[in-house]
Amino acid sequence: MSKLGELLSTTREQGGVTYDRITQDTRISEDILKMLEEGKYCDMPSYIHAHNFVRTYAKYLGIDAEIVDDLFHAECCRDDFSRGFSCVTSPVTQEEVPRRSSLRIVIPLIVVLILGITGAYLYISIVKNGDSEVQSSQQAPVGSNAGGPVEEDAEPEPKPESGESAVMADNESASEGTELADEQVQATETVEEAEPVVEETAEAEPEDTVQETPPEAPEALDDEEKAALSGNKVVLRFADTCWVHMDVDGAEEYDFIAEKNSDRVVTFNEYFVMDVGNASVVTVSHKSRDIRGLGGFRKPAKDLRFTVNDEGKLVYEKLN
Repeated sequence: MSKLGELLSTTREQGGVTYDRITQDTRISEDILKMLEEGKYCDMPSYIHAHNFVRTYAKYLGIDAEIVDDLFHAECCRDDFSRGFSCVTSPVTQEEVPRRSSLRIVIPLIVVLILGITGAYLYISIVKNGDSEVQSSQQAPVGSNAGGPVEEDAEPEPKPESGESAVMADNESASEGTELADEQVQATETVEEAEPVVEETAEAEPEDTVQETPPEAPEALDDEEKAALSGNKVVLRFADTCWVHMDVDGAEEYDFIAEKNSDRVVTFNEYFVMDVGNASVVTVSHKSRDIRGLGGFRKPAKDLRFTVNDEGKLVYEKLN
């Protein structure tokens, strides 16, 4: 067993101090306290974390700092720690932040483009079919009427012998011209009647395909979903490794070591209080607002109380 760990454990037992009391006063979790008493310093994230935890624990128990430093340096050195970092505890649920994919934009654009091309092709086909029908209906009566006068013109006209015969010839030609005009008017009316039929058919198709969808009843939301809609959810981003202690709504407390370039999602109802070992590496994001610069470089910040004001913005204050 480690001499320094044995000294810490013996002093705590002689003073009759429990782990819960030490955790409440020093903000060091019970797991870390047991690791210090067992001399498992290499299980800490770094040499600095181990040294700081030992000094804080020894100072709380009233042990001389020089004795603690001598024993610690004899049992632990910087070379015992690897470059990797391990998380001691992870009480806060970590959710992946959704990332927008370019496929969500490209695929709808392709679908809209295909539908537009298909619609244009169908429209052009309908217009061409309608024009061909109109042209065929216009050409049929003109050809039949043109045949009569040609044959009549081919026959030699007899010379009028008297004034009465000339008047009768004029009356016959006038009646024939009237019949030709009537036939042309009837053909024009047939064409005009045929065009609205095509338009009515084209307009009637969307009415059959339109279907009204009845509105769906809203689903009931649980407490977590209501909290998410009210905006009481923040994302903690850590630019470097540091220890964190949190008190959420006065009901839950957490101690953990945050890894470098990691994100943590915290959901709360009214407030949460946070203590961090390196205040300069922490960024608190709420909706479109980021709060950073909570303290100096490599300096701890304690009793930072975060809450949402009446305007829906995240604000914080230092309690002590």
